[in-house]
This record gives sequence, C-alpha cells and structure tokens, in this order.
Amino acid sequence: MSRGIVGTRGGVPTVAGPMYKQVFDLATGRCLDKVGFEPVDGSAEDLATWAVEVRDGVVHVASRPRTGADATPRSGAP
Repeated sequence: MSRGIVGTRGGVPTVAGPMYKQVFDLATGRCLDKVGFEPVDGSAEDLATWAVEVRDGVVHVASRPRTGADATPRSGAP
C-alpha cells in the first residue's frame, strides 16, 4: 500500500492498491471497490488501521491495530 495512489472518493480520503487497484478508505481501512479481486481464503478484504495522533508536531502511531469498537475512528480523528 505504500506505493498506492492517494485520492478521494465522495470526499472520503482513499488509497488505491498498486497491484490490483482496489480502493480503500484511509480512515477505516474498508474496501470500497474490490475491482474483481477476491481475498485469499482466511484473509480479510479490509485493511487494518492504527490510531494516529500528532502531539507537538510529532506523529504517534499505536503499537497495535484497531479492533472491534475501536476499529471505526471517532469523528475528526484519523
């Protein structure tokens, strides 16, 4: 995903995967467009997301991905 194309879809920040061109919501990791690609058995179609916070100009990323109720970011939170 680091080489994906960043853009927006309906005002939602997105990234398009460089290999299969699926489009993902950057805030939630939800796959918005599979483009005919099905995930390998046992794999999720959505991307994991991590909580991110900027404090005093330094970006802090959580050490574990969001899960369950924490998987959907709060309004205004990345």
